[in-house]
Amino acid sequence: MTCDICTKCKSIYPHVHTNLMKGVGVGVKNPDILFLSDAPDKADDDSGIPFSGGANLWLKKNVLTPLNISKKDSYFTYAVKCRPTKKPKNANYRIQSTPDRRAVLQCREHVEKEIKAVKPKVIVVLGNAALCSIIYGDKITGITKWQGKYVWNKEFNCWTVFTYNPFLVMIDFSKGSSFKFNRLIDDIKLAQELAVKDPPKYKLPEKEYITSERRAIEYIKSAKIDTKIALDLETDLFDPRNEILGMSLCYKDERKNLHPAYIDWKVIEESESVSKHLSSILLSKKITKLGHNISFDRKFLHFHDFDIDGKVLDTMNMSHLLDENFSVGLKERTWIDLGFGGYEIPLDKYKFEHKFTKNTSYKKIPNEIMAPYASTDALATYMLYEKYVPRLQQEKLYPVFEKITSPVLDVMTEASITGIYADMDQARRLDKRMEVAKKKLEKKIYSIVGKQFNFMSTSQLSYLLFNQLHAPTFGKTKSGNLKCDKNVLTELAKKSTKYKYSILSQYLLKYKYLHKMQSTYIGQLNDNIWDDGRIHSNYNNSGTVTGRTSNSKPCTHNIPQDRLIRSIYCASPGNLLIEADIKAAEMRAVAILSKDPILLNIVNSGLDIHKQTAREIFKIAKDKEPTDKQRNIAKKINFGLIYGITAQGLARRLGISVEEAQSYIDMYFERFQGVANWLNNTVDFAKKYGYVRSAFMRKRRLPEIKSDQKFVMYRAMRQAMNSPVQSVAADWTYIAMSRVRKEFKKQNIRSKIIHTVHDCVLVDAIPQEVKQIKKILNWAFSTQIKALPIKMVVDIEVGHRWGEKKKESNLEIILTELAA
Repeated sequence: MTCDICTKCKSIYPHVHTNLMKGVGVGVKNPDILFLSDAPDKADDDSGIPFSGGANLWLKKNVLTPLNISKKDSYFTYAVKCRPTKKPKNANYRIQSTPDRRAVLQCREHVEKEIKAVKPKVIVVLGNAALCSIIYGDKITGITKWQGKYVWNKEFNCWTVFTYNPFLVMIDFSKGSSFKFNRLIDDIKLAQELAVKDPPKYKLPEKEYITSERRAIEYIKSAKIDTKIALDLETDLFDPRNEILGMSLCYKDERKNLHPAYIDWKVIEESESVSKHLSSILLSKKITKLGHNISFDRKFLHFHDFDIDGKVLDTMNMSHLLDENFSVGLKERTWIDLGFGGYEIPLDKYKFEHKFTKNTSYKKIPNEIMAPYASTDALATYMLYEKYVPRLQQEKLYPVFEKITSPVLDVMTEASITGIYADMDQARRLDKRMEVAKKKLEKKIYSIVGKQFNFMSTSQLSYLLFNQLHAPTFGKTKSGNLKCDKNVLTELAKKSTKYKYSILSQYLLKYKYLHKMQSTYIGQLNDNIWDDGRIHSNYNNSGTVTGRTSNSKPCTHNIPQDRLIRSIYCASPGNLLIEADIKAAEMRAVAILSKDPILLNIVNSGLDIHKQTAREIFKIAKDKEPTDKQRNIAKKINFGLIYGITAQGLARRLGISVEEAQSYIDMYFERFQGVANWLNNTVDFAKKYGYVRSAFMRKRRLPEIKSDQKFVMYRAMRQAMNSPVQSVAADWTYIAMSRVRKEFKKQNIRSKIIHTVHDCVLVDAIPQEVKQIKKILNWAFSTQIKALPIKMVVDIEVGHRWGEKKKESNLEIILTELAA
């Protein structure tokens, strides 16, 4: 019978036996270790005692007992105190479910009281829900990245170790995999060691909230004593056209004491004197500006009439170089690297309790909550910088940070501020054409079937194709339904047109293609275009594990190469658009890394790389040309090898037998033995040391390469091959972009870099400067670096629109066919 004690969340149902399940442990006061897992299962619920279920009994038997962890040393409890359940569709019963974030955070108050009453020396966090509870996370995920890490938990005054949920370990262990099991053992051993370790000795400085003009001026004047200053903005949501609420700063005085403060933006905005003093710091070339994701702050400041000059360093950039597998967020890094994580919890609690959404104004947050949080952001940034510099130097990563990733961040920030112009008239015309084409396709689809139906519904489409039109099937999904995805429709479309399902599939593929182009690429334009007619995307060179740039709001990196879509993006009125694209960047990177003499000769020859590769593979005489088929085989191998392509994969891509595909791969590696040796040596190095490096010394850590699960290990092996290639291509592009910006300033070029995607850079060019810019681009991209054995070659195109000279356009073909 359910006790009517707590009704905060939907985890509680009439059939749940327990309510607010209490933890157990003989040593209820000051146990060595408190084990915090996700939520009770049925066995716990039936018995009313936590850790009674199979996975936790397995944990006690196979991990805790062998490590001599007894009941008197430990305490066991859950992040969610009642068994979460869900009702399957069309069922009259409920089953065990994974706790959601709301249930975890609703229960957080009970967890706090329990842990503070028990006073453990160490908390062992078991799984995603427990992680969410401890750090007050915004998702039920991430334990794989946190696993193996430990922190001093200021909120509970104890150490905290993060590790896997026992259920996942038990499942893998039962299948013969001990990779996670061994890691779990190491994590629990670490907890035992921490139980006798003294807490860290540190005292955080007092944080100041400044609301007066006089004090703001005094503080800013005092800050000039330091050669660096950390800054962070609190803003009303994330659009730089919105309000700034306040600015946090942190500096060090002569006695090396840190002084974090939060200045109400109204003080800055309404006082010409404060603004003048602030600008003197922001524009000073003697004071280094530190920020965590400082591009965000620079963009906001620019659109509120403040700019930054001088040296700018981003601790997010540093954190990514030091551990690309973990979150680069300031809150997470403060947890892991500084030992006072959790300072954001009061703010997160307020947002949760007041049901904030992504569109809720931050102006509603009281200053007594915002000010200490915000000033700690600047404090944490300063402290991270001081901690990260020696670590980067120790791992030989500081040159990458100083010479490559930092300079290019300036270029990307300026590109984001400038924005790329979008021809909305053309976009609207294209939108209308696609709408007309879709309606025509709808009529054709309905005419084949003889009725209207929701063909965007997988269940309805599946029933019609396989039950009514008797189309051949292609297996089932994990949920047991017949597969009805794009691949299935593509195969059905290849069948004879005498079958209705084949014609229907052709129409459906065209409709879905049009729908995606329209909703995604025209839709994001409508949602993100500014009054200046430009898209101001956010660029992030800490967004991928290989160092490649990502961008967002909107993402313009995934825009297809279709001419009609790309040509919407253009030069601003009166200007020309210059596109500089590294030619075969990845293959040049392979040549650099492998030092294969034949491949080096090919890329240095300036000839078609894939054609010359085919010539080598198939031993074609100089007076003869490779066929299109031979070139295509060479191209597929060239691009496939950097992703660890197998014979099966190549066979699928070429539509040939596995045996034939293997013969081509053998022929390739027989000819390019330097490439084969490099790939093998790279994987061997990764297996031995757990990481690989690129030619510029960027590090890619691959702990999973030591897994005993084959698919996990093979995935890491492919990453070991691919990451150095992607990193070289990315870093070369960054070096070139930084060279271009530097030369633009030197030669007083007024044209602007406005976009970068992969190995390509776009310049919004004043017509009179085009000739000059082309020379700069050629020099910047092609000038050889001493450490590398080849030159890069750049293709440069000048026009009015992005991709306007591309011939192919699948979209145009479909629209023309439908007379739209």
